Amino acid sequence: MNDRQRRAVPWVLFVAVQVLAVVLYFVLTNTVAVTVRHALYPVVWVTLSAWALLNTPLPDDLPRYAPAVAVVSGLYFVALLWLAGLVGTAQSPGTAFSVSGASPGWGPVIAYSGESVYLRLIPFQVIGYAALSYLVFVALTDTASSILGAAVGLVSCVGCTWTLVAGALSVVGSAGVTAFVQSYSYELSTIVFVTAVVVLYRYAS
Repeated sequence: MNDRQRRAVPWVLFVAVQVLAVVLYFVLTNTVAVTVRHALYPVVWVTLSAWALLNTPLPDDLPRYAPAVAVVSGLYFVALLWLAGLVGTAQSPGTAFSVSGASPGWGPVIAYSGESVYLRLIPFQVIGYAALSYLVFVALTDTASSILGAAVGLVSCVGCTWTLVAGALSVVGSAGVTAFVQSYSYELSTIVFVTAVVVLYRYAS
C-alpha cells in the first residue's frame, strides 16, 4: 500500500461509518427514504467539510486585521443560514423549541421560534456552511483574491440558489425548466456547495 492509499483509508472508513449509520436508521426505524440520494446528501456535505477543514490550517502568522475578518466570516455564516431559510425573522406570540429526529445528517433538527426570530438547524447544512465560513476566514487572512471564492460560496445553499435560479427562470418563462430545478434543488445545491468548497480551498490553501 503506497502513501496515497494509506491517506485514503481513514476517509473511506469515515464515509463507510456515515453510510452505515444512515442504513441502520432506516432499518431500525422502518422509515422510508424519499430517495437514496436524498438520504446520502449529508454524507457528501459532512465528508467534504471535514476534508476541507483538516487540510486547511490557519496561517502561521495571522494579520492584525484578523479580528475584523472573523467578524466578516461570522456574518457570512449567518447570511448563508438566512439565505438557506434556516434562520430568519418571525412574528409569533410566545416561544417554542423542539428537537425532531431524522436520518443522520438531516437530523436531529433543532427548531426554535420566538417573537422576533426563528431557527431550523439541519446538521449537515450547518456543518457545510460553517466549513465555508472557516475557508473564507483563512482565505481572507491570506490573500485579497479570495473575494472571488467568497462570492462563489455565497450561493452555496438551497435557499439562495433556488432564489437566484427561480428569478432567472421567471424572466425566461420556462415552466418545465422551473419544475426541474425545483425537483432537483438539493442536487443543484450540492453541486454548488462542492464547487464553493473547491474554489475557497484553492484560495485558502
